[in-house]
Amino acid sequence: MLFLLILFLFPSLSFGATLKDELLVWSAVEPDTYSLSITVKVKAPREEGVLKALKTVDDFLRRTGLPYKGGNFGVWPKREWNQEKREYEFKGFVGTASYTFYLSSPSLQLEVFKALRDAKEHADFIYEVNRVGWELSYGKKQEVLASLKLKALKEAKREAREFGALLGQKCKISEVDFSNSPFPVYRVLTKGIGAPLPSRESKRIEVRALLKLNCE
Repeated sequence: MLFLLILFLFPSLSFGATLKDELLVWSAVEPDTYSLSITVKVKAPREEGVLKALKTVDDFLRRTGLPYKGGNFGVWPKREWNQEKREYEFKGFVGTASYTFYLSSPSLQLEVFKALRDAKEHADFIYEVNRVGWELSYGKKQEVLASLKLKALKEAKREAREFGALLGQKCKISEVDFSNSPFPVYRVLTKGIGAPLPSRESKRIEVRALLKLNCE
């Protein structure tokens, strides 16, 4: 039994009492979405060269037809410090673009890497894999939270009946405040042309409910 704080508003229980409690409910949930986050980096003497390379990569990634977010890019001058001249020297332009793919299976990431290899035949760039891992989609998150909140409310009603029977009074739920734990993501950092295949492990999702019961 979790810690139970009982605050008596009156000297005698016959005049009523307020009970406060915290409930913890949880569920082991298997994530349903595999995410792959990459950053494309380009260097070129001219700004147009950077933009052309980024667009080439973007075209190849779009052709995969895989769902993703991102594609936003940035381009800026590259300057390096010349110790001998004691000044910064212009070294062309650099640019980056980031993508996060949301896949139903890790095997689909091979299509992303193939698109990047094909793009390399038409543009000069490098890329990094920032993160890969399983996570819960938004829809499944909401489904799990709703289920756990209902479970917590059922537990709260059970406690109200039990406490009322113990005190010889009728207890009603007057307040419920919910809070949930962060949704975990299995992360692996890597670089290069491939990425590992992390296992799809069930994660413990928790919801806490702070209760206030009025008994009289």
